[in-house]
Amino acid sequence: MRWANGAVLVVSSVPVILGQEVTTRTGHWLALGVRYGRVVDWRYGVRDGVIDRHLDEVRRGGGLCVATHPHAPYDSDTFLYPYEGFDEVEVNGPWSSELPWQADNEAALGEC
Repeated sequence: MRWANGAVLVVSSVPVILGQEVTTRTGHWLALGVRYGRVVDWRYGVRDGVIDRHLDEVRRGGGLCVATHPHAPYDSDTFLYPYEGFDEVEVNGPWSSELPWQADNEAALGEC
């Protein structure tokens, strides 16, 4: 086991990318490639106007920002941030599913 650049742990030749699901009041997003021990603040919503600052901090550290399950059908997970600030959009699980966290993958792909 060894660390590569402080954000990727290599275990038996399998890379493990460190990250955090940032669970804000108005949507979830992934901060991938953050350094070990780094915690991205999650205590805000879209009206606070701080998302760009947090996305920039992750990118300055060499990370990626991913909008996660943007069309999941529950109030606590409605994604309200502009997609332009994110590097990727998650398409989650099987293309067609009855599971709520895999809701509307086609719509998520359309956000790209």
